[in-house]
Amino acid sequence: MSAAIRIQETDNAFTELESLHGWLISRPELRGAVTLGKPARNPEEMGWLTDVVSVAVGNGGAVTALAGSLATWLVSRRSHIKIKVSGPDGRSTEVDVKQARGNQADVEAMLRKVLDEHEGGTT
Repeated sequence: MSAAIRIQETDNAFTELESLHGWLISRPELRGAVTLGKPARNPEEMGWLTDVVSVAVGNGGAVTALAGSLATWLVSRRSHIKIKVSGPDGRSTEVDVKQARGNQADVEAMLRKVLDEHEGGTT
């Protein structure tokens, strides 16, 4: 099963998506689990754009690694940015730079809840 991460509320969404993709594939514990998602047709342009990074989250180790990596990546951003993370069971949450800088541990915990398919009574 995979999680989907979208970039929201920024003028540079594609650049930020590429940055996030590069960040995640550089993590040894996520290597091989990260892909750019299905291309989405942008009606205003003559090409195809990718709007999501997908990450296979088959076990607790991958969930923990992804949650920590996303929180750390957000803290490293220089501009305001928000991401939407959707877990394998459809739950989602939005997190922005300000939240991550305010308390990175809380952001990681919040992301783990969305990413872990066994949280919240789903088994």
